[in-house]
Amino acid sequence: MEKPAAGNRKFGIGLLVLFLIQILPVFWAPDVNALSWAYVQSLRFKRVENYFYTATDCSFTLNIENVPPEKVTVSVNDVPEGVSFVGSSKIAYMPYSNASSEQYGTTLTLSFRFDQPGVYQIKAIDVRIDETYAKIPVDAVEVYEHPNTVRPKIFLSFESPNVQVSGKKITVNANEHIIFRMLIQNAIQVLKFDWNLPEDSLFKRLDYTDLSEKVNPGDFTPEKIAIALFDWQPLKPGTYDFPEFDIVATSYGGIRYDVASPDYTIEVLEAVDAPVNDEQDKGLFAYAFVSPPSSQEAVQEKTVEEVPVDRLYELYTKERHSIVLFSSAHYERMALEEELGFSSIVHMPSMPLFILVWVLCISCLVATIVLFILKKIPHASVCAVLFILLLASGILYGHQISKKYGIYEGGEIYSIPESAGGSGIDMPKGSTVLVKHSAAGWLYVVFNDTYGWVPEDTVRLIQ
Repeated sequence: MEKPAAGNRKFGIGLLVLFLIQILPVFWAPDVNALSWAYVQSLRFKRVENYFYTATDCSFTLNIENVPPEKVTVSVNDVPEGVSFVGSSKIAYMPYSNASSEQYGTTLTLSFRFDQPGVYQIKAIDVRIDETYAKIPVDAVEVYEHPNTVRPKIFLSFESPNVQVSGKKITVNANEHIIFRMLIQNAIQVLKFDWNLPEDSLFKRLDYTDLSEKVNPGDFTPEKIAIALFDWQPLKPGTYDFPEFDIVATSYGGIRYDVASPDYTIEVLEAVDAPVNDEQDKGLFAYAFVSPPSSQEAVQEKTVEEVPVDRLYELYTKERHSIVLFSSAHYERMALEEELGFSSIVHMPSMPLFILVWVLCISCLVATIVLFILKKIPHASVCAVLFILLLASGILYGHQISKKYGIYEGGEIYSIPESAGGSGIDMPKGSTVLVKHSAAGWLYVVFNDTYGWVPEDTVRLIQ
């Protein structure tokens, strides 16, 4: 009787071993479709269009391999100021033509709209891929005003080494040549190009390029395109307006515009070492016989007067610690920025004014309580209304006073907080920037309609 029982036990153990051999590999075998963390970390939303424009849907796309659309979800929780999330879509993604149905992935597309032109960095997007949760970064982009609505603009590049340019003011000595190049942006054709000759000077065009030969109407470019080179030689000291140009150009939207002339003031100083001709007195026009600088000299960088960053910082600091109506620093700062051709905020939030509002607010609160105790209800009601108004003003002004402003030392603005993330856009030295965020030695700043990252040591925070 014992032998059959022992045989049965061995038979049972054998069946159990055979069962385990068959079933355990199902649990132990690696999932060939499992996503590696390194692969998830390599994913990035990439821009779809070559250029992003305001008032249009702008898309970013992400391809995920071996994960079907039903196993991918996305959540857009936060976007920068001036950006709105339009929506998302998912479609099947086939990485190569002979892929099987099991190798299909997902193409995830996100659409946004941008209210203003500038450089934008959208925060990383929350994406669930199968059972993995990750934050997928998004390409930084520069957004341009829509070509169908933007007007053509004229820019100048001064190429004479003797010319000093500070903001919208040009300084040069009499008889010296001002070599400047005219560039146009957001235009596909120049229909009319004339100018009025300035007084007491010689003025001629050295070169001209037909814009239609450089621009394809169907291909937008944000680049400024050189169309003409001029030689202007003032002969008499004085203050002059920049020569008036009569320019008509066609925009990308097919609309003809009168393009405004550049707004500069020219200050011509007394001539230095004026040449003398012993054989003939040429009078006022003697300087006209001085040769312009050589072509090699003409392409040198223009001499730009140093922007007084220290003075701007000092004035802004004084303005922050004074009340505007009684502060000479406010008016001096605005006059200096106007002279330099800078756009500025209306006024720097005042710390003393902020403290004064809260002192008055607390005083009204105390007065309200005392008057109610003394049963002087009408007077207490007036104080209560004043308290509420001052409380609201204090809260709103506190939001303004909490904003961080700084003076930028000048240089390139970056699309991401990395030295390799240059955007190719320069902010002028002395610009007043609003600091929005900081990260590892970088500051995210706003200047007019431009957003981007700059090194922390290039911004002098106004305390």
